[in-house]
Amino acid sequence: MATLHIHYKPRQHAALDGLIRHLEANGMPTTVTGIRREHVESYIGARRALVKPASVSIEYRALAKFWAWAVEEDEVSDSPMRKMKAPTVPETPVPVISQDDFKALLKTAEGRVERKVILPVRFVPLVPGK
Repeated sequence: MATLHIHYKPRQHAALDGLIRHLEANGMPTTVTGIRREHVESYIGARRALVKPASVSIEYRALAKFWAWAVEEDEVSDSPMRKMKAPTVPETPVPVISQDDFKALLKTAEGRVERKVILPVRFVPLVPGK
């Protein structure tokens, strides 16, 4: 039976490498036909403890693409990820400088070359109330 090592596509390398290492380290099957939903869920769960949610989401999508390809190529009859839900990525607000802090920054840069870099930012609308 073929293992995942044979079925690589370039975009999935990192995610598949990680999945294979996780499966091997935990005594789980590494054959394409032996991998089940619980094996992929175990890997995704382990990744959640190690990396940011956005990274988990990217790896999840890469693995989903691999399994879609494996189904299309008749390597497996069904994807172990078919009924899995993609991990959510919480929104991370970008810090916004207050108008007072921005004015202080401009005053500090007065008469310096840096002011030419900072000045165009002044025309970007600030978030109300910040």
